[in-house]
Amino acid sequence: MDTTSREAKKVRWVMDNLSTHRISNFYAHFPPEVARAYVQRMEIIYTPVHGSWLNMAEIEFSVLTRQVLDRSFSSKEAVQAVVERWKNKQNANLKPRNWQFKTADARIKLNRLYPTI
Repeated sequence: MDTTSREAKKVRWVMDNLSTHRISNFYAHFPPEVARAYVQRMEIIYTPVHGSWLNMAEIEFSVLTRQVLDRSFSSKEAVQAVVERWKNKQNANLKPRNWQFKTADARIKLNRLYPTI
């Protein structure tokens, strides 16, 4: 908000519905006047709870965090090396994802977002 988007009057954030993705967290991490200034410039667009591919990506990041990033590192290069090794191991052992939330289910569950044609 203070660098790339410094001149923007409104910044749109697209987020899933993870419990940490809440406005109140700005107030927990910044002084009240700074948090309020950020919040006033933000527009948060939440993705549908059952329709977000971000959930799968976040699961992968969670696995990465638990398996290799749960310790201290002495340098940026050390982090990069460990992540590269983890990525190569994951890619060598591919597991297809079973995306069970089909379009027909989405049209029922999210009918307000999928108009009938």
